[in-house]
Amino acid sequence: MNWLWSRLNPRSKWYEERSARRARTQKRRGQQLQQEREEIDRQQLPTWPHDKFNVKIGPALDRNGSFFALASEIRHLILREAFGDQTVHLDLDFRHPFKTLSCNKEELELKRIQYPNFMHANISANILGPPYDRSVPKSWLWFSCVCHRCHPSDQLSYGRKANTSTPDAYEPRCDNCLRAGGLCREYPGEWPSKCFIGISGWLLTCRQAYREGIEVLYGANTIHIQSPSLICGIEDFLSPNILSMMTSLELVWSLEDIGPDEAFIQRSLPDACTIEDPKKPHVTFPSLRHLRIGFKPLLWSDKAFGGRIGWGATETERTEAEERIHDYFLPRLDQLLERIAPPAAEIVVSWDSWLWYSRTDLKLLEVQGRERTRMHQAEIGGLACWRAIPALSDTQPSPEEENVTKKSKRDGYWIHVADAQLSNRYHNFKDWHRHELYGLIE
Repeated sequence: MNWLWSRLNPRSKWYEERSARRARTQKRRGQQLQQEREEIDRQQLPTWPHDKFNVKIGPALDRNGSFFALASEIRHLILREAFGDQTVHLDLDFRHPFKTLSCNKEELELKRIQYPNFMHANISANILGPPYDRSVPKSWLWFSCVCHRCHPSDQLSYGRKANTSTPDAYEPRCDNCLRAGGLCREYPGEWPSKCFIGISGWLLTCRQAYREGIEVLYGANTIHIQSPSLICGIEDFLSPNILSMMTSLELVWSLEDIGPDEAFIQRSLPDACTIEDPKKPHVTFPSLRHLRIGFKPLLWSDKAFGGRIGWGATETERTEAEERIHDYFLPRLDQLLERIAPPAAEIVVSWDSWLWYSRTDLKLLEVQGRERTRMHQAEIGGLACWRAIPALSDTQPSPEEENVTKKSKRDGYWIHVADAQLSNRYHNFKDWHRHELYGLIE
């Protein structure tokens, strides 16, 4: 009877002890979560200083010194010349560390002769799989390097690559930098230091050097991301300040692993109370100007298309493929782009094969018309057409609502296919109707 009464009476000793146990358990969980957050912060590259630390400026970098005595515009140009206008890989993965090349000069020289294009970032290439050192246990590891997948002369602003010399190898989905592949010999500088951006020392110099350098690092470079962890939840690893600096991105992932509904889903929003307008939709990269998305090679995917797609030549399979792409996949891609990029950003989505693109462009032409579809030869090589995002409802908005919608909603984006996909063993590009539509016939 006493046992039962102790469980029912909220003032009993048993209740007090249970409350104390729950408090201790919650405290331990809080401490564990704090340790995990601190561990993530320690592993992030680069590490940014916190406001509570007083970082002293050395005499060489004092305002009376030579560099900070220059005008801010000149300092920005110098930093951009040193650390900007490149494509930079940002990777986070739970893996073994990379195997590195031997320090023996004779072995390095022999490897440079045998495999001149597989010495990128001092990674030891492995043709049988990823170049990992499996003798070391797996852990969460950050890795960053400069992208050397194509010739240094074939590039656009912010380090974005144009497809001129070897079109298919220049596609983001074909990047091989994290497997030691790259045209490092074509770039000036000493190997392997030229494979890294080399900004960490400058960022750790002082607070002002960090603030100016970090803006150039993320604001004047194209950040290339293909890490599944970052694709799914980059806001859990990088601060909102860093994400707001990014102006140019290349994103690559497999739709078999991550569907459009699973990419860049907002799980937590730090400092949410500081948002001025809670009704305004949250955008992952609010300052983005250029976005290139490349999907890894794929022929069938339940996750991407809501069911298997047959890529045969029959009219039934062609109709089914078009319906799956236009009724299931593209609307989800529209929602993805709305989440991650502001309306003014230029977006190019590169289809991984001609099979996808051939079931997209003519259907868009039929639905949108030739003027809105804007078929043309892309600046980055290959063909491109415009996907106009349809209105969410058929109701006619008021002039005020229409003005707000134009400012907050995206009109559309480019869908692209590379030159190398137009003529290969699966398809010989002799479609004269498309030649006329894209202006390929003079």
